[in-house]
Order: sequence, then structure tokens, then C-alpha cells
Amino acid sequence: MDPMVPIAVVCVDDECRDPALKLTARQLADYRKSYAPEIIKADGVIQPGRMPRWFTLQHINGSFIVGVLGRFDGDARAMQAFVASCHEIKLPNGAIMKPLASQIVDSAFDTAVADFAWWNQCVNKLGAKVCLAIGRVAADLAALPEDERGVFLSADGPAPTP
Repeated sequence: MDPMVPIAVVCVDDECRDPALKLTARQLADYRKSYAPEIIKADGVIQPGRMPRWFTLQHINGSFIVGVLGRFDGDARAMQAFVASCHEIKLPNGAIMKPLASQIVDSAFDTAVADFAWWNQCVNKLGAKVCLAIGRVAADLAALPEDERGVFLSADGPAPTP
């Protein structure tokens, strides 16, 4: 898989897991290690008549990791990673949320970043816990070496975000 290709993930955080999902403990552990969409698309994982939210995460480059993410920790780091990485969300009803073109700004670190109006729109629609959980996934993905990006190829899963 090309490490620069965006990947789609669902929220499996313990505090705000997508309600459309019915994961066994094994499936949850496997998904958190790989973020492989096949696990979510397997029979029985998505509850009948429901659809999860899919968050498309774009690559965050190394200069942004050091120049921006490196200055933050916790929720602030997750928020910065979210606005730099998540620029498309497919909602259960099929609608697509995207920042307006005017909400995408160039950073000094060669990464297209959505402004805080996008962050606020997402938090208002989906809740802060969900957006922060996805931001942590984006930061974890960004920290991995190139051969472990895309679908997380690391046997141990992503490194925890501080």
C-alpha cells in the first residue's frame, strides 16, 4: 500500500466507539493494531441497518510533526493532528462532511491544514471525544515510519500518543 494514500478509519476508542459497530475483543484488538478496513467490513461487525462514520486521514509530513505536533501534547496535539489530517468524513446517512476550500490553509510545514472553523463544525456534529480520538489516530499514523504507514503494518500497532 502506498504510504501517502489517505486511509479511512472508524472510531474504536473505548469512550466513544462508533455505535454501529459490534466488535469482538479479538476484532477490536486486531483493528487497533492494523486499522485494516477489512476487519470493519467483515460479516457481523457493522450492525444490521446501521453504518459507521468513516474518517479519511491524509498523510502528515515530518516537518509538521516536528514543527507543530511536537509543540503540543494530549488533546491539543490530537486537535492539531485532526485538522491537518482529517478533511473528509462519511456520515452514516451517506452524507460527506468536508471543510470548505476557504477553510484549508497552507501551513509553513507543507501540510494543508483545515482551520478551526472545521474543527468546531466537526466537534459540534460528532462530539469532542470522537474528534480527539480520531486526532490521536492521525498523530499515531504520522509518527510511524513510511513502511508502516497506510494501513498500520506494525505488529504491535501504533505507538501511543502522549
